[in-house]
Amino acid sequence: MGIKCPKCNEGEFVRRGSAGKGGRGRPRVFYGCSRYPDCDFTSPHMPIAEPCPKCGAPFIVEKRTKIGTVHSCLKEGCDWEKLVPEAQPQAQPEEAPVPVAAKS
Repeated sequence: MGIKCPKCNEGEFVRRGSAGKGGRGRPRVFYGCSRYPDCDFTSPHMPIAEPCPKCGAPFIVEKRTKIGTVHSCLKEGCDWEKLVPEAQPQAQPEEAPVPVAAKS
């Protein structure tokens, strides 16, 4: 992902997953440091390589909530959040009907 770990500043974020309790249940995706087990930093939210506009943290995260997708800062003490407008679906141009040739 190319984003440095905020805890150890050596590893990078990688996408990981868990199978749930004993292999049952809903699998969960999370993001953690590539240096695990030396560094145990994890986040349930997808990191985005954009600096925080309020505090200047090196990355922000994308949270999926009931109200929609929110970009937020994880740095302690920073409360920056922004609701991401949902992309409008592109209107597909209607295909013109193909004329059927008359039988002779």
